Amino acid sequence: MAGITGPKAAVQEQTKLKNIVLETIKRDGKLTFERFMEMALYYPELGYYNSSRIKIGAQGDFFTSPSVHAVFGETIGEQLFEMWEVLGKEQPFHIVEFGAGQGYLAQDILASLKKEHPDFFGAVKYCIIEVSPDLAARQQELLGRLELEPEQVVWFPGLAEINQGQGFAGCVLANEVPDAFPVHRVRQAEEGLKEIYVDSSVDRLVEVLDKPSTPELVKYFSRLGVELEPEQTAEVNFRALQWIGEIGKFLKRGFSIIIDYGDLAPDLFSPQRFDGTLVCFRSHRLETDPFLAVGEQDITAHVDFTSLMEEGRRFGLETTGYTNQMRFLTGLGIVERVARRFPPGSDSRELYKATLAMKTLMLPGGMGEVFKVLVQHKGVEALGLQGLKRGRSRIRP
Repeated sequence: MAGITGPKAAVQEQTKLKNIVLETIKRDGKLTFERFMEMALYYPELGYYNSSRIKIGAQGDFFTSPSVHAVFGETIGEQLFEMWEVLGKEQPFHIVEFGAGQGYLAQDILASLKKEHPDFFGAVKYCIIEVSPDLAARQQELLGRLELEPEQVVWFPGLAEINQGQGFAGCVLANEVPDAFPVHRVRQAEEGLKEIYVDSSVDRLVEVLDKPSTPELVKYFSRLGVELEPEQTAEVNFRALQWIGEIGKFLKRGFSIIIDYGDLAPDLFSPQRFDGTLVCFRSHRLETDPFLAVGEQDITAHVDFTSLMEEGRRFGLETTGYTNQMRFLTGLGIVERVARRFPPGSDSRELYKATLAMKTLMLPGGMGEVFKVLVQHKGVEALGLQGLKRGRSRIRP
């Protein structure tokens, strides 16, 4: 077992959760990074996503597209409406949102559908799968202000609970979800692939290298035809593969829309990302040390969309299209939507806010380019959906 050298001079805050991690290491031995990340993000009450701290927005740690402006959710609603039509106006049409944050996306989708597509709105059953009790409470408070039919919005612990596990028709919607799943971290050494573990030194958390905890880590890169450079670091998200498999199992007919930052495997694991993609967010500051303020900062890694496509196909999810957020929103008419919302003579301040938000959502080099959109389908013919008509990115095998 070899230690990893690197800049770790920053002071590690002695949070309650860090002390629990140290105690766990003392009892069980070194942890895979995946297990550490799961504790840091999802430990009961103390994990980042299970705590009561504000996470999203100006007072939180980061922004998401739904928190930027309502026009994002309204535009996504147009794609959902087209999917409903493709399914022959299925009744009910399940919109299953994973990780709904503060509830803004659900609110904006439902409000716009009620106003612009009342027939579709009446067919919608909105299902939210949320692991954070604090965020679920915020969602329920926000959505409770809408005039909805009884049980039109329902919270479930997982896909298996929807329709008593019989499956459903509609669309699975996931905005910034797989990037928050715990990941394994690996590094290419001279003698082969090594895994990065979390160990302790006095009262500090440190990284150490050892043999992979599972042979599946080596197989992961072999399957993709990826060879890491010597000393290159990368992340492997097995949880995302399990997740997409569950979607394929329970979605009987319809679509899935996954929006997240990431890339296709040849780009994600290229030498240009020599140190991997793992980053942390706290008070809108980008951090690179996951051991700082354990439980009080977000930890995230880019998504391997190639593996989501391949694993999805094993469970009947065919790739409808893959593009970036800028092209997707443009194809769905976000520019025209803002223009209709603010005709000549409208409040100039509101127009400015909407225009600025639209630029934020679509800016090349920012959200518009970094965020990718993967649409998959099952049980329907692959059609040219509006969101995928503005020049989709080339999908490499």
